[in-house]
Amino acid sequence: MHWEILLENIVRDIGLAIRSLGRDRRSSLLAIAALALGIGASTVIFSLFYGVLLHPFPYKDSDRLVTFALENLTNHGASTGRNWFSWQEFLTFREQNHIFEDLVAYHGGLVSMVLRDGNGPRLYPAAQVTASTFDFYGVPPLLGRAITWHSAPSRGTSCGWCSIKV
Repeated sequence: MHWEILLENIVRDIGLAIRSLGRDRRSSLLAIAALALGIGASTVIFSLFYGVLLHPFPYKDSDRLVTFALENLTNHGASTGRNWFSWQEFLTFREQNHIFEDLVAYHGGLVSMVLRDGNGPRLYPAAQVTASTFDFYGVPPLLGRAITWHSAPSRGTSCGWCSIKV
């Protein structure tokens, strides 16, 4: 019985709101604009919160990704660490790894790829990555198969992999 009275009051209030909005057009437009701005601002804030804090990377197990650096602990107060490694250092880390599921490396500085099609050559930004990088991040190839450690070319030879959606 109580919910019937509540429902009647809600219906009566909605009817009164619609009638009062119809009387004064300026107030109606102001109320609709305020609602639209409030809904839009809430959507933007939630989207940023979701994208930055809740789900920042669109990769497989992104909450478990780490990066590491070498630090010189004898030099107090000065940052003498580095987070870049030579190819041989990376291979040594990979062979001696007993903690992480896999290690991947990339080099994205000043690397580019030229694609020649019917419209002439076009330059795309690219990165040099180690084998199994795409499996590591959970990114399947659009065509063909991903590069694995067994199918990767030896150092010094080239191998192409393209992830451009056309």
